[in-house]
Amino acid sequence: MGVGAARSALLSGLVALVALGLSPLAQFGAHMAAAQQLDLEKIFTCEDQSTLPLDECNVGRELVTTNCVACHAFVQIVLRQYDEGGWKSLLNRHRERVSHLSDEEVETIRHYLAAKFNPEREPPELPPEIIEALTDY
Repeated sequence: MGVGAARSALLSGLVALVALGLSPLAQFGAHMAAAQQLDLEKIFTCEDQSTLPLDECNVGRELVTTNCVACHAFVQIVLRQYDEGGWKSLLNRHRERVSHLSDEEVETIRHYLAAKFNPEREPPELPPEIIEALTDY
C-alpha cells in the first residue's frame, strides 16, 4: 500500500472511530462530521510545502492523527494557533501521556503543528455546527 493510500485509509479509519464513539468528537455527534463530509486531508494538509518539507509533513500529520486525536477532537487541535513556543509548551505538558513516542517523534509533531496551525495562518474552514458543538456547554 502506498503512502497516499495508507494516509487515506488512516483518515477514513479515524472518521470510522469517531462514528463508533471512540473519540472525543463523538461527544458532540460524529454524524455531523460525516454529514458535512469533511475532507480531513484538506484540514491536515501537506499541500503547502513552503513551511515544512513533504516527507516531514506526512510523518507529522500521521503522528498527530494517530496519537493526538486519541484524546482530543481534531477540532481542538486545528483551531489552536500557537507559535513554536506555544506548541512546545503544550507538548511538554503532554509528554508523559505519550511516553510511547520518541523525542524525535514529539519534535516532528511540534514542527508539523507549528508549521500548519500558527498565528500567521488562517485556521482550516470548519462547519459552524462543529465549532458550536465543541464550544457550547
